[in-house]
Amino acid sequence: MNWPLYFKNHKNKFFAVFFSALGIACFVGVAIMFFLQSTGDFGSQSYIIALINIVFELGLMIYLLSCNINNDNRAYMAIMMWIFWFFLEQFEDVVYGSAGLFSVLGSGDALLIGMSMAYLAFGIACFAVGLTLYLLVRRYMIGLDNNYRRIRILAIVYASLSGVALAFDLAITFISLGVAGWAMVLVALLTPIAELLIDVAIIFTLERLRRTY
Repeated sequence: MNWPLYFKNHKNKFFAVFFSALGIACFVGVAIMFFLQSTGDFGSQSYIIALINIVFELGLMIYLLSCNINNDNRAYMAIMMWIFWFFLEQFEDVVYGSAGLFSVLGSGDALLIGMSMAYLAFGIACFAVGLTLYLLVRRYMIGLDNNYRRIRILAIVYASLSGVALAFDLAITFISLGVAGWAMVLVALLTPIAELLIDVAIIFTLERLRRTY
């Protein structure tokens, strides 16, 4: 097989699979550290909720990877599920998380409050752009719109907004953690990296779907 030619003709699929797999690898690291740090917490409500979140998010990542490997058009549904999940996760982090808005409001720390508000604002913007992106993709699929340039631009904007939101999340987490163990720092670092890699994979997934390979 002429691998350079194959890569040239299927580069979007290759990058979609690559970034999806890399995101999964990072998130598996998060899951492993979670289990290692949760010794003695089995059965608690917080443990069960965190476990459900990890399993569901990892399942979405694997679903997107599977769709890209198999050239499956259900990747559109995987993208939509990811957009909704990402927003709900951000909302939960900001409102109910240990470094959430309710927690930092009581601290009186203006920096943390401002960063939490910015995180929520970018999360809402991600959701709005992501929803618009999905609707445009659906219109493109059924032939009601042939302007793919808007879809590509929105996908890049969505990934960029997600990156900024995740940067705020990371900064808030590190400020709130203070001096923490290496495991907590690793989890705080790998989680947004994994999610950002999936956002990048979505861009290439949409390009793959447009070219149907």
